[in-house]
Amino acid sequence: MGGLGGEVRAATKDEVWKKFENGLRSQVEAQFGLFLDGPLTLEAAFEKMWKDEKSGFWVLDIHFSK
Repeated sequence: MGGLGGEVRAATKDEVWKKFENGLRSQVEAQFGLFLDGPLTLEAAFEKMWKDEKSGFWVLDIHFSK
């Protein structure tokens, strides 16, 4: 049980993926020993992203678990 969830935001879908894949994902997996529930690929992440009309940012909801 347990886990960690949140979101990654950026101006473009590419920026969201870079922030997530190059920083957050590896850090959470290494530091907390959690595994990403999804999305596991760039294509899956792009499908899951949504645009926040209020801020104009693209958002990727994420969740890691044991």
